[in-house]
Amino acid sequence: MKINVVNISSWLLIITLPFANITKLIGIEDGFSRVTIALLMFFLSINFCQKLKINLTFLSYVFFILISTMILNIALDNIVFTDGLFNIFKTIVFIFLIDILDRNDHILHHFLTRYYQVYLFSLFISLVIYLLFPMPEFVFYDGSENRFGGLHFELYNFMFSTILFYVSWLYNGRNNFVGFILMLVLMLFARSNIFFLYMLLFILIYLFRGFLIKKYFTSLIIISIVLSPMLIGLFLDYLGILNQLSVRSVSSFDSNGSALYIRLYPFALAAQHILESGWAALLPMGIGYFENSELVINDPLSYGGTGSPKAVIDLGIIIFLFVTVFIAKKFHQNISGLTDDAQIIYSILFFPCLIYISFGAGFLNIVAWFCILASVNF
Repeated sequence: MKINVVNISSWLLIITLPFANITKLIGIEDGFSRVTIALLMFFLSINFCQKLKINLTFLSYVFFILISTMILNIALDNIVFTDGLFNIFKTIVFIFLIDILDRNDHILHHFLTRYYQVYLFSLFISLVIYLLFPMPEFVFYDGSENRFGGLHFELYNFMFSTILFYVSWLYNGRNNFVGFILMLVLMLFARSNIFFLYMLLFILIYLFRGFLIKKYFTSLIIISIVLSPMLIGLFLDYLGILNQLSVRSVSSFDSNGSALYIRLYPFALAAQHILESGWAALLPMGIGYFENSELVINDPLSYGGTGSPKAVIDLGIIIFLFVTVFIAKKFHQNISGLTDDAQIIYSILFFPCLIYISFGAGFLNIVAWFCILASVNF
C-alpha cells in the first residue's frame, strides 16, 4: 500500500506550532517540534525512496552549500558537534520538503483547509490541560500578567500561529469579520510586542493592495522587512522611542529597564559580529555558526536565534541577498495572477511569514518557509 506522504507531511506541519510546548508536561520545553521534524524526515525519505529522484531548485543548492560549510566548521570546532548534526539534519529535511512541494501543488490547500480547526482545538485543549496540570510559563505566560499563548512555546509563535488561523479561516470561506475579531481578541490576550507590527502590516496590505502587483514596490517592502532587524541592531541604543510600543512596564531603554530592549539586543550582537567579520561576512559560515561564536556564548543577554541578522552570518551576505531577491521574485510572480480577494489572503499569509522568520528566533523556521514556498501554488 502506497503511503500518502503529502497529506501526512501536511498534518505534521499543521500540528507543529499549535502543540509546540505540550512536551512541557514531561519537563521538556519546545520538544514537540523536534518530534514532528524527525517524523517529517522519515516520511519525506519514504517519498524520496518511492521516486529515487530529487528536483533541485535554487534554494536546494543553497542548502547543500550550507551543509558543506557546517561540516567544515564542525571539523574546526566552530560549531558544537551535536548542534551541527541537528542543523544538518534539519537542512536535509528542507531539501526533501522543497522537492515534495515542487511535485505536489495541493499540499498548501490541505494545510490551509485544516489549520484553523486544529488551532482552535489546541486552544480549547490547552485550557483543559492547564486546569489539570497548572505550571508557570505554560498556557499562561509572564507570571502574574497571565498572557495567553495556548500550547505554543512562545507568545511570539502564538501571534504568528494566530495569523495562520485567520488566513485558514478566510481560505475556507468563513465570515471575515468574525475571523478578524477572533484573531484580534486572541492577539490582545497574548499582548506581544510584535502585535503592533502585524497590525501595521494588515493596514498597509488593505490600503496599498493595488500596489502589491508592482514589482519594485513589493521588492522594496520585502527587502525592508528582511533588513529591518539588522538596522535595529545597528542603531539599537538610539531607539528608545520603541519603549512606547512595549506591552510591559518600562523605566529605561536598556537591559535593566526594558524587556523589549532585551528582546532586540541579539540583533545588535549579530550586527556587531558582522561588522567585526569584515570581508569574511560575505561568505557562508553554516547554520549554527553564530550561536556558537564566543561573542554569543560569553554574553549573558544573548540567545542563539536572531532572525535575519543571524541568517546574514550563517548564509553570508552574498547568498543572503540572493535568497532575498529570490523571495521577492517569487512573490511578484505568484500575486500577479490572483483576484483581488485572493491577493489579500495571499499577502496576509506571505508577509507575516516573512516577519516571523526575520524578527524571530529561527530564520529557517520550517512552518513559515513551508508557507512561503508552497504559496507558489496558492
